[in-house]
Amino acid sequence: SIAARHYSLPLEPLIALIDAHVMDLYDDQFVDLSMLEGYIGETYGTLIRLVSLILAEGRPTGDGALAGHAAVAIGIQKIFENHAGEIANRQKFVPLSLLRGDITGIPQEISRHDGPERLDAGSNLRRISLYHLEVVKNAWSGIPDYVKPAFLLLAITKSVIRRSDKQPDLKTPIFKPLSPLRNLITLWLSHFRKSI
Repeated sequence: SIAARHYSLPLEPLIALIDAHVMDLYDDQFVDLSMLEGYIGETYGTLIRLVSLILAEGRPTGDGALAGHAAVAIGIQKIFENHAGEIANRQKFVPLSLLRGDITGIPQEISRHDGPERLDAGSNLRRISLYHLEVVKNAWSGIPDYVKPAFLLLAITKSVIRRSDKQPDLKTPIFKPLSPLRNLITLWLSHFRKSI
């Protein structure tokens, strides 16, 4: 509450963030991609928006929709890192629609390039994350420099998602997360190069 007052942060996103985490108390599975994206948007997306406001110190923060795209990319990265076994075990964080091969809700830029075969849930999650990452990268030059640190986690996302693509079998947990040192080096290089 001290930070909220000091930086004049809106309370509504903070309340939405708390409400979204109620989902964590139950084992109910996400029904479709929009439900997963809504959860990610209210959690990771809220944090990115609030950090952007703090960094901006009253200045413009740029396109607010980019926080949502960044959140989806990071949120799916966390599914691969923290809930890798769930992709194999078909549990909560993988939408039922993707498990059934239903690509409804997947951006057309992804789905229209599919061949006759349907990809497994892990591959679709991976492609969705990379799509949202690409949206932020394409708009990177329009993000004010003082706000860009709020998006630096995307540098780790790119590395994690690409490593997960090398996993030959989604029936087993994907891999160990990147080491803390590797994460720090990745973040430092991204900040130094001012790119993701």
